[in-house]
Amino acid sequence: MARIYDYFLGGKDNFPSDRAAIAPDARVAYVDNDPIVLVHARALLADPPETIVLEGGLRRPKEILDDPQIRDHFDFTQPIAILVLALLHSFTDEDSVRGVTATLRDALPSGGYLVVSHAYSATIDEDKADEVRSVYSKTSADGIVHRGPAALAPHFDGMELLEPGVVPVESWRPRDDTYPGDPSRSGYVGAVARKP
Repeated sequence: MARIYDYFLGGKDNFPSDRAAIAPDARVAYVDNDPIVLVHARALLADPPETIVLEGGLRRPKEILDDPQIRDHFDFTQPIAILVLALLHSFTDEDSVRGVTATLRDALPSGGYLVVSHAYSATIDEDKADEVRSVYSKTSADGIVHRGPAALAPHFDGMELLEPGVVPVESWRPRDDTYPGDPSRSGYVGAVARKP
């Protein structure tokens, strides 16, 4: 399964070791609009030909999807997965965020997946939510909008929402010992949906 990622490119492995272990021939594209992140990503991901790094912003999803590098890298007649992790909450305009997810859904072939994680303050205490808002207000993001399960569900219209649905991310098929403590305090909800 090929994947298109558009999210903060942090983390130790950026998924190449997972990709190599599970599906060595899977193709991956990382997309970010931060030039510093792109330099680091290209340095970290220089070797595998199955991986490309592109400059782009999720506010213009059609440009990403139509990019010649994306079109050459992926076969859009085969199932792919588009992961939008920890990004949609930076869209303060509801119409804009719905347009983004609709564009991504429409681009998926039958059998493709849309994976989303999203900040949700109802799962954390108000002091922590205020702290998160304060951090986001100091970034280039417009701010942060917390959308819960009911608000996120329509972003998967026309798709099969996989169980357990839109839930705190720690509740999404956890191993017994993976997430000690209260999963409802993560501050994020997430879901995976499949296009029929």
